[in-house]
Amino acid sequence: MEEDASNLVATFCSITNSTPEKAQEYLGVADGDLSTAVTLFFESGGVTGEYGSGSSNTAQSAPPEQTEEVRAPIAPTREVLVDPMADATSGLGFVGNDFGLGSGLPRMNRRQRRRVGIFDQSPSEMPVASSVDTSSEESESNSRASRLAKLFRPPYDIISHLTLDEAKMKATYEKRWILINLQTSSSFECQVLNRDLWKSESVKEVIRAHFLFLQLLDDEEPGMEFKRFYPVSSTPHVAILDPRTGERVKQWNSGITATDFVIELNDFLERCTLDETKGRKNPLGPRSQKPAEAMTEEEQMSKAIAASLGADRGKDEGTGESSQPIQADEEEAQDNTIHKINSEEGKDEEPSPGTGVTRVQIRLPTGARFIRRFYETDLVRRVYAYVKGNAEGAESQPFSLTFQRTSLWNSLDKTIKEAGIQNAALQFEFQ
Repeated sequence: MEEDASNLVATFCSITNSTPEKAQEYLGVADGDLSTAVTLFFESGGVTGEYGSGSSNTAQSAPPEQTEEVRAPIAPTREVLVDPMADATSGLGFVGNDFGLGSGLPRMNRRQRRRVGIFDQSPSEMPVASSVDTSSEESESNSRASRLAKLFRPPYDIISHLTLDEAKMKATYEKRWILINLQTSSSFECQVLNRDLWKSESVKEVIRAHFLFLQLLDDEEPGMEFKRFYPVSSTPHVAILDPRTGERVKQWNSGITATDFVIELNDFLERCTLDETKGRKNPLGPRSQKPAEAMTEEEQMSKAIAASLGADRGKDEGTGESSQPIQADEEEAQDNTIHKINSEEGKDEEPSPGTGVTRVQIRLPTGARFIRRFYETDLVRRVYAYVKGNAEGAESQPFSLTFQRTSLWNSLDKTIKEAGIQNAALQFEFQ
């Protein structure tokens, strides 16, 4: 029996790494059952002196040695460190970072400092899909973000990257107007202009020909400077500035569509010019002659006398005969809208909006205007016919239609598209 007890003690000690005294104590409590004794040892944490009747007054042994826990290894990760000044200093020879280190460092504007986003892109930043293998869900998300970013990207192809003072100097030299768009980057209505207005090719064509275009953010220094000089009630704000005086001569605040904007720009260019050799036109429009039926009796008499005196000047004083052949005079007299334009041609049904359909605006001398849709394949003659049938006095008095100070009379047999008057504003004048 003693030999069996010794074997149990030895086995208990080998399992629990405890002393023979502690082994005897736990085996005594377990009535010699090795399995029960080992279980009691581990459940009690190796505490002694509380099992068995003879062991209650004995001193507790030292706690068992604790095995050192080893944590699991940290999983490897891969990251890319990006210099926050990389975009601003690339190609400029500057060295530094966003914590004030480095010298000769240019101040970044807010578009460059912000995290790249759909509504906040700099000229060199464009979110693109990652080249690293990703899940189909992540790939679809990247593709969607890329499409949206392209859709709302600012029109950097027509933006002049100049300060307001530099733009005034350059525009004065090139005889161009300054077109300014003030935006709030967090305003979706402002982003809609990038998507719908500034991406229109017809708008871009007019801007490239006659304007210097600046797009400013209202929380950046150039935008705040603009607001200090020109009160702005809301954004988006679009304005035309006279580069010589800095005067804001025209502005828009909301409800701008590409078609109407082109018409209004052309209308403005028709009435105003920076070319002093051509003379500055009256912004209210040129004055025109009254129709004969609208004149008083005295005005009709004065006009008849003036016409008679003009005819007399054309006669040869020696012979009393006209200096030009009568036949040539008659042909010239008939080369006008009264004889060559049939108003019935302009009374057909107005086409519905769609592909191949454009709008033409006609501005009257009184400041009134009317707009009608035509097919781009319609002849300019049809526009004349419509005007003749709708403008008061046009049936009985010759008139002209001009676009950007050029008469359309020699383009009667060209299509509207060939004449380049899609979405144009035409000026009506009595001859």
